[in-house]
Amino acid sequence: MPTLKNSLIYLAGYRKIFDNKKYKVYRTNFLLFISLKAVWFDIYVYTIFNRYVLIVDLLRVFPSVSLVKFSSTSFPGLIKGSKIMKIIVIPWSSLDNNLVSVKGWRCNIFTTKCQIYYNFAKNGCQNSWRESVVWDLPGRRYPSKELSNEIYFTNPFLPKEVYVLHPAARNISLNQNDEFDDHFKYIDDSGEVFLSRFYFHKREAENNPFFYMGGFESSNKLTIIGTYRSNKNKNTSSRICIFISTDGGRSWFNKFEFACNEFQLAFGNSMFNELKYDDFGEIKLRKRKIISPSDLNKNPDIIFEIGAEINVKELNNYFEITTFENHNLQTGDVVFFYKI
Repeated sequence: MPTLKNSLIYLAGYRKIFDNKKYKVYRTNFLLFISLKAVWFDIYVYTIFNRYVLIVDLLRVFPSVSLVKFSSTSFPGLIKGSKIMKIIVIPWSSLDNNLVSVKGWRCNIFTTKCQIYYNFAKNGCQNSWRESVVWDLPGRRYPSKELSNEIYFTNPFLPKEVYVLHPAARNISLNQNDEFDDHFKYIDDSGEVFLSRFYFHKREAENNPFFYMGGFESSNKLTIIGTYRSNKNKNTSSRICIFISTDGGRSWFNKFEFACNEFQLAFGNSMFNELKYDDFGEIKLRKRKIISPSDLNKNPDIIFEIGAEINVKELNNYFEITTFENHNLQTGDVVFFYKI
């Protein structure tokens, strides 16, 4: 007699062709409006028309089925135009009221607008969803129109949507329903360490650093995801990082980021300057050159050097620059300006 589990998988158009302790492989028999997105033991997550999320939990004594519409009503703070990019189910251990560790799981939904949502967000409800937070590396600061401190650096020339934090910061919004501040602080041997929010330079599917290929590593205590992006052109450029989570995807930490080399692409956003060139006075620019490890020096003490001065003749509102001399710069070079 077919089981409920096998019946649900079959009705979704999938047939299991391989199964062992670590992997299950399913093959679709035909294309349907329902798509199996994630499997973890006997937890199955589907999308329907990519507009609804269906979770089938067969780990329980009494199996449960839940359905939720992918909209801002059920997913607070969802950016307009968002679509589901990837879904994962990861193990997660929490503490009950008696401080006893309880093994469970959480579903994470990654959107095309670089947001992440996790379930079991409120009162242990499987269908309650909140937005996850992503923290950046120590020492990395988030751009701000005005602020300059341990968390922010001043850069008022970026698109306005860049300065909006997702999820909203509790210490800025003063809304106690918001879960996270604009920074995370901890203490190690060197003293206080501040982590800013992770900087997404563009919130588009092609620039999402949480896009990965293949699997991901997970246990009850730790989940690791590594970015896969080709970075072939500026429209698909992304930060290439390794992220970890210890709470089932409620919080993600950037733990390692791969540096760009001399063949890097134009990375970031087009800047707009509301000031006139005369407001800057006399300015110059210099190129940053990364010193990559080599056979002769596999661990260089100096990781970059600064090139010769280049005199700026004109700078328009879109940061198109005319120099007095040949600059020999290429698209993707990192430069900095300074005022005389």
